[in-house]
Amino acid sequence: IANVLKDLGEVHAWRLAIKPGRPLAFGQLGPALFLGLPGNPVAANVCTLMFGQPLIRALSGGGWHRPKSYPQKLGFDVNKKVGRREWLRVFQEQQPNGDYVLQRSASHGSGILTSMTRADGLVEVDEASGNIPAGSLVDFIPFTSFGMGDA
Repeated sequence: IANVLKDLGEVHAWRLAIKPGRPLAFGQLGPALFLGLPGNPVAANVCTLMFGQPLIRALSGGGWHRPKSYPQKLGFDVNKKVGRREWLRVFQEQQPNGDYVLQRSASHGSGILTSMTRADGLVEVDEASGNIPAGSLVDFIPFTSFGMGDA
């Protein structure tokens, strides 16, 4: 598809170092912009939230802004390669002391839709970060920041 798009228009971004969503494509066919989403359902959903929704808002005159995030404690270790941005699907779990920690589903591949439906939001881990131990504070983006879920 990317080759056809290159022949017919211009591809501005392709195969970004992101997970999920590496085959995301963004470009232009004549005056029309396009956003090509990955085929896996979770990757398509995350890319729509992180790229599609802000793009539509910006093109509609609403401006581009990042979703609100909050510091939250991880309840699991993150094993991640440096050089790639990742969005982890997580849910909040209340501890006996009343505090909340972020957990992730046992199955969390980009084709596992339940990892998205059971989640309360995303943790964004930037390119410079590698492994992150449980107990670390991370940026939690609740789905309510995207206008989804309970207000």
